Amino acid sequence: CLDMPPRKSVFAKDLVGMMYGFGDAETPYKESVEIVEQLVHQYIETLCRDALAVHALREARGAKLDTECFIFAVRKEPAKFKRVKELLEMRARLKEVRRIDHGLDEATDK
Repeated sequence: CLDMPPRKSVFAKDLVGMMYGFGDAETPYKESVEIVEQLVHQYIETLCRDALAVHALREARGAKLDTECFIFAVRKEPAKFKRVKELLEMRARLKEVRRIDHGLDEATDK
């Protein structure tokens, strides 16, 4: 874990706020943030590998890498599975509201 090559810090700013929200110091040690960021990167890489493995099985049937591959990858983790479903439902509702709102804007312009 610690012998990984250095990466550009992508999540550090967000992680500081999250760590504070979960009970860490307001300004946690830089090393703590770096370790948590490494864990986040590892989790994302593992999730992507799992989704790609699902995709490889589905690809023979013409399927492409999509959200279903990621949903299948987290299916055995109930909390994550539930959260993914909630976020996807929220995304669909927001998309519908934007579509309706956009349609109303066009109707009022005429």
